[in-house]
Amino acid sequence: PLYSSAASDVYKRQGYNLKIEEFERMWADEKIGCFDFNSGKFTGTGIVNFLKRKPDNKVFKLTTKTGRKIIATEDHPFYTRDGMVELKNLSQGSEVAIYPFEGVPYEEPSDEIIIAEKDIRRILLTLEKDSRGHCLEQIIIHLKKRGLLPLKYSSPQLPYILKVMGYIFGDGSIHFAKKRGKGQTWFWGNAEDLGSIRRDVASIGYRCSRVYSRKRTKKIETSYSVYEFERIDTECKVCSSSFAILLVALGVPLGNKARQEYHIPQWLFKAPLWQKRLFLASFFGAEMNTPKTMTSHGHNFYCPVVSMNKKEAFVENGIVFFREISKLLNDFGVTTLKISQRKENVNTFRLRLILSGRSESMINLFTKVGFEYNKKRSGIASVAVQYLKWKQSVIAERKEMATKVKEKELVKGVSARNIFRSIDSSLVNFRFVERSIYEGRKTEPRVPANFPDFDQFSEKAREGLEESGMVWDEIENIKEVDFDGYVYDFTVAHPHHNFVANNFVVSNCGVRLLRTNLKEKEIRPKLQDLISALFVNIPSGVGSRGRIRISSQEVMEVLEKGSQWAIRRGYGLPEDALHTEEKGSMEGADATKVSQRALERGRPQLGTLGAGNHFLEIQIVEEIYDDRIAEVFGIFPGQITVMIHT
Repeated sequence: PLYSSAASDVYKRQGYNLKIEEFERMWADEKIGCFDFNSGKFTGTGIVNFLKRKPDNKVFKLTTKTGRKIIATEDHPFYTRDGMVELKNLSQGSEVAIYPFEGVPYEEPSDEIIIAEKDIRRILLTLEKDSRGHCLEQIIIHLKKRGLLPLKYSSPQLPYILKVMGYIFGDGSIHFAKKRGKGQTWFWGNAEDLGSIRRDVASIGYRCSRVYSRKRTKKIETSYSVYEFERIDTECKVCSSSFAILLVALGVPLGNKARQEYHIPQWLFKAPLWQKRLFLASFFGAEMNTPKTMTSHGHNFYCPVVSMNKKEAFVENGIVFFREISKLLNDFGVTTLKISQRKENVNTFRLRLILSGRSESMINLFTKVGFEYNKKRSGIASVAVQYLKWKQSVIAERKEMATKVKEKELVKGVSARNIFRSIDSSLVNFRFVERSIYEGRKTEPRVPANFPDFDQFSEKAREGLEESGMVWDEIENIKEVDFDGYVYDFTVAHPHHNFVANNFVVSNCGVRLLRTNLKEKEIRPKLQDLISALFVNIPSGVGSRGRIRISSQEVMEVLEKGSQWAIRRGYGLPEDALHTEEKGSMEGADATKVSQRALERGRPQLGTLGAGNHFLEIQIVEEIYDDRIAEVFGIFPGQITVMIHT
């Protein structure tokens, strides 16, 4: 079982976060972020159940070396190099998986209309797509049928539309095949990233083509020379006039972007921060450079850069567009340095928006905005955040040591050599002590010479996690705390049972609700007898022993075959396994990997409820929220159910 405090932020797949307690009022319709450990992909999952309890065991505060914190019960499992491990079995120096991206706090979007029917009619008439052939009316019908007209800030499709829009401003285009032909929206990129775009297009209500590749010959003229080369273009497209018209009405440029003026849509400046983030993140996924350290100094990153090409007549518009991007970034605490321009050929200019390379700005960029539709950049940005935070903590520690060194010398008149001998830290050498005493510091200390460069750090931080976006962080300390509030948990639909809380990748518990055909009036008079019978017949708690007696060899079979073993022994029916994860056992399970001590401890517990905050509760159905679903499950008011958490 996993319980974390209300202070925990739970990451949502759309790039925002909510306090875990806030899910109590709306968990049934929400999706949260989780990891598919087989593929290494960060994905979304529905929530099956939401749990809220007062803790009846110890509560700890865990802090990592990079300053991540979480308050959780002792049986809260964290993802480690050895899989999910309960907090009580972790210690200082243990490594836990962190997902550095944080997103921004959730804000309820308004019901203000962004695009109404009159806006679509105006765009269509501007493009000379009038009522001839019923084109105008058909497009409006298509949009209404998909719930896209009117389009509001609160429309469920808007988050996906914002992501698609941002990408088209970068590596996409919209055009009509002929003057009166069908609208086509194109996307270019990596095949896996295009797969994400296809899924989001489907969430808007349209069908995107398959991803296919073409070999093309490219010719680029620069101020230095003319370059010709062949490359493979990977692309997909949406052939739909209503889709194209909707995007154009929202402010996406139609046609060649280098040969026209366009701006950030004004309505976007009024959107909640998390919606602005979706647009920026997908635009950066297409157009921002990949995080990279300087070759001369592997501790420092090159400044993030966004580029675009503009014909000479539209250079000023490109500069204005980048200023608008800077204005959006300012809301995320990301600083812009300058906008540069360089002539590429006869009448084409290369514009570059250069962002600050300072740690605070880059951490804000990668943790609050990040990248959409670019798994590679997103994965590297996660490691970059962890590296920058670690670097910051080391610099802060060296800064504190420099102050202490100076104080020791002034107060006690201790020699530099003796001060150095009294310091037990790999972060400080004798030269550092000398400089702190005799030369003073006009700037803050840098990392020590033996500090790993980014490539070295990345290899270790991502070991076994690949490009999932997860990185390893080391536990600095675990302290027991007095805690009098509620703790919370989810049961999620994804078979790998995890989610992200305060950047920690954590597990969730298994909960099953059993329906009975009994009613409250039948149970109430016999409640005390029933409770006594349950305690007699269901072993539970620390040290409890089950009534099942099996050999050591049979324990191995239990571990590998799971509920299939139980069914063969007559403890269940074949159809029971169809309604459990992996049909009761996971392929590849190898019990020989389990230690002898664990086998000895586990064998007598088979057939018990377990300890910690595992529970079995007799419950009453108080209220029905969805009559149709309740009828399918055979649920009715006043019915007795049994909730089992084990």
